Amino acid sequence: MSALREGTRLIAAVMGATSDEDRLRDAQKLLAYGFRYFETHDLYDHGEPLANPWVWYGTVENVAVGIDETLRITVPRGRYDDLSAVIDLPDEIMAPIAAGDRVGVVRVTLDDEILAERDLLARSEVVESGFFARRGDDIERFMGGLFGDSAEADANVPSAEAPADQ
Repeated sequence: MSALREGTRLIAAVMGATSDEDRLRDAQKLLAYGFRYFETHDLYDHGEPLANPWVWYGTVENVAVGIDETLRITVPRGRYDDLSAVIDLPDEIMAPIAAGDRVGVVRVTLDDEILAERDLLARSEVVESGFFARRGDDIERFMGGLFGDSAEADANVPSAEAPADQ
Protein backbone atom coordinates (compact mmCIF):
# COMPACT_ATOMS: atom_id res chain seq x y z
CA MET A 1 0.00 0.00 0.00
CA SER A 2 1.25 3.50 -0.71
CA ALA A 3 0.05 7.01 0.03
CA LEU A 4 0.97 10.50 -1.16
CA ARG A 5 0.68 13.54 1.11
CA GLU A 6 2.13 17.02 0.49
CA GLY A 7 4.61 15.73 -2.07
CA THR A 8 5.82 12.82 0.06
CA ARG A 9 5.07 9.26 -1.03
CA LEU A 10 5.35 6.48 1.54
CA ILE A 11 5.05 2.75 0.93
CA ALA A 12 4.01 0.26 3.61
CA ALA A 13 4.46 -3.50 3.34
CA VAL A 14 2.93 -5.77 5.96
CA MET A 15 3.79 -9.45 6.11
CA GLY A 16 2.37 -12.16 8.32
CA ALA A 17 -1.06 -10.59 8.77
CA THR A 18 -3.82 -13.10 9.47
CA SER A 19 -6.35 -11.37 7.20
CA ASP A 20 -6.62 -8.71 4.52
CA GLU A 21 -8.37 -6.43 7.02
CA ASP A 22 -5.48 -6.78 9.50
CA ARG A 23 -2.98 -6.13 6.73
CA LEU A 24 -4.86 -2.99 5.63
CA ARG A 25 -5.18 -1.67 9.20
CA ASP A 26 -1.48 -2.28 9.95
CA ALA A 27 -0.41 -0.64 6.66
CA GLN A 28 -2.54 2.41 7.47
CA LYS A 29 -0.92 2.63 10.92
CA LEU A 30 2.54 2.46 9.33
CA LEU A 31 1.69 5.21 6.85
CA ALA A 32 0.19 7.43 9.57
CA TYR A 33 3.37 6.95 11.63
CA GLY A 34 5.56 7.85 8.66
CA PHE A 35 3.64 11.02 7.82
CA ARG A 36 3.55 12.08 11.48
CA TYR A 37 7.23 11.56 12.30
CA PHE A 38 9.04 12.21 9.00
CA GLU A 39 9.26 15.14 6.58
CA THR A 40 10.60 15.48 3.04
CA HIS A 41 12.71 18.40 1.82
CA ASP A 42 13.92 19.39 -1.64
CA LEU A 43 17.64 20.04 -1.17
CA TYR A 44 18.87 20.74 -4.70
CA ASP A 45 16.98 21.43 -7.89
CA HIS A 46 17.85 19.83 -11.21
CA GLY A 47 20.33 22.09 -12.96
CA GLU A 48 21.15 24.16 -9.86
CA PRO A 49 24.90 24.89 -9.75
CA LEU A 50 26.34 23.48 -6.52
CA ALA A 51 29.97 24.47 -7.04
CA ASN A 52 32.20 26.32 -9.51
CA PRO A 53 35.57 24.57 -9.34
CA TRP A 54 38.72 25.85 -11.02
CA VAL A 55 39.63 24.17 -14.31
CA TRP A 56 43.23 23.95 -15.50
CA TYR A 57 44.15 24.23 -19.20
CA GLY A 58 40.70 25.45 -20.23
CA THR A 59 39.42 28.44 -22.16
CA VAL A 60 37.45 29.38 -19.01
CA GLU A 61 38.69 29.32 -15.42
CA ASN A 62 35.66 27.67 -13.77
CA VAL A 63 32.88 25.25 -14.63
CA ALA A 64 29.52 25.08 -12.87
CA VAL A 65 28.69 21.60 -11.58
CA GLY A 66 25.40 20.16 -10.33
CA ILE A 67 23.27 17.03 -10.20
CA ASP A 68 21.01 15.72 -12.95
CA GLU A 69 17.88 15.43 -10.80
CA THR A 70 16.05 17.18 -7.99
CA LEU A 71 17.39 15.73 -4.74
CA ARG A 72 14.70 15.11 -2.12
CA ILE A 73 15.51 13.82 1.35
CA THR A 74 13.13 12.37 3.94
CA VAL A 75 14.31 12.84 7.53
CA PRO A 76 12.82 12.55 11.01
CA ARG A 77 10.72 15.65 11.80
CA GLY A 78 12.81 18.44 13.26
CA ARG A 79 16.14 17.02 12.07
CA TYR A 80 16.54 19.08 8.88
CA ASP A 81 18.96 21.46 10.62
CA ASP A 82 21.19 18.47 11.45
CA LEU A 83 21.75 17.55 7.78
CA SER A 84 25.25 18.04 6.45
CA ALA A 85 26.19 18.29 2.77
CA VAL A 86 29.76 17.84 1.55
CA ILE A 87 30.97 18.50 -1.97
CA ASP A 88 33.90 16.26 -2.87
CA LEU A 89 35.96 17.42 -5.86
CA PRO A 90 39.37 16.25 -7.08
CA ASP A 91 42.35 18.46 -6.23
CA GLU A 92 42.76 19.34 -9.90
CA ILE A 93 40.26 19.34 -12.76
CA MET A 94 41.74 19.44 -16.25
CA ALA A 95 40.22 20.53 -19.55
CA PRO A 96 38.84 19.39 -21.88
CA ILE A 97 35.53 18.67 -20.15
CA ALA A 98 32.31 17.76 -21.94
CA ALA A 99 28.95 18.91 -20.61
CA GLY A 100 27.65 16.07 -18.44
CA ASP A 101 31.09 14.73 -17.45
CA ARG A 102 31.33 13.50 -13.85
CA VAL A 103 33.49 15.97 -11.94
CA GLY A 104 32.86 15.06 -8.29
CA VAL A 105 30.29 13.94 -5.74
CA VAL A 106 27.90 15.57 -3.27
CA ARG A 107 27.08 13.60 -0.09
CA VAL A 108 24.24 14.40 2.30
CA THR A 109 24.58 12.93 5.79
CA LEU A 110 22.65 12.84 9.05
CA ASP A 111 24.54 11.73 12.16
CA ASP A 112 27.43 10.45 9.99
CA GLU A 113 25.06 8.23 7.97
CA ILE A 114 25.06 8.90 4.22
CA LEU A 115 21.46 9.55 3.16
CA ALA A 116 22.23 10.47 -0.44
CA GLU A 117 25.22 10.55 -2.75
CA ARG A 118 25.00 11.99 -6.26
CA ASP A 119 27.52 12.59 -9.03
CA LEU A 120 28.37 16.22 -9.74
CA LEU A 121 28.22 16.80 -13.49
CA ALA A 122 29.72 19.60 -15.55
CA ARG A 123 26.94 21.94 -16.70
CA SER A 124 28.86 23.14 -19.74
CA GLU A 125 31.74 22.19 -21.99
CA VAL A 126 35.23 23.48 -21.23
CA VAL A 127 37.44 23.51 -24.31
CA GLU A 128 41.18 23.04 -23.92
CA SER A 129 43.07 26.31 -24.24
CA GLY A 130 45.90 27.00 -26.68
CA PHE A 131 49.57 26.12 -26.22
CA PHE A 132 50.69 29.38 -24.59
CA ALA A 133 47.72 29.57 -22.22
CA ARG A 134 48.44 26.00 -21.10
CA ARG A 135 52.09 26.96 -20.41
CA GLY A 136 50.77 29.84 -18.29
CA ASP A 137 48.70 27.32 -16.31
CA ASP A 138 51.81 25.13 -15.95
CA ILE A 139 53.66 28.07 -14.36
CA GLU A 140 50.71 28.90 -12.11
CA ARG A 141 50.40 25.26 -10.97
CA PHE A 142 54.15 25.13 -10.28
CA MET A 143 54.07 28.35 -8.25
CA GLY A 144 50.98 27.19 -6.37
CA GLY A 145 52.78 23.97 -5.51
CA LEU A 146 55.76 25.92 -4.18
CA PHE A 147 53.71 28.26 -2.02
CA GLY A 148 50.85 25.95 -1.05
CA ASP A 149 48.21 27.84 -2.99
CA SER A 150 45.30 25.74 -4.19
CA ALA A 151 42.12 26.45 -6.08
CA GLU A 152 38.99 25.63 -4.09
CA ALA A 153 35.39 25.21 -5.17
CA ASP A 154 32.73 27.69 -4.12
CA ALA A 155 30.15 25.38 -2.56
CA ASN A 156 26.47 26.22 -2.50
CA VAL A 157 25.09 23.91 0.19
CA PRO A 158 21.51 24.11 1.47
CA SER A 159 21.04 26.39 4.43
CA ALA A 160 19.09 25.19 7.44
CA GLU A 161 17.58 28.67 7.78
CA ALA A 162 16.00 28.56 4.32
CA PRO A 163 15.09 25.00 3.31
CA ALA A 164 13.70 24.56 -0.19
CA ASP A 165 10.63 22.57 0.84
CA GLN A 166 8.17 21.05 -1.61
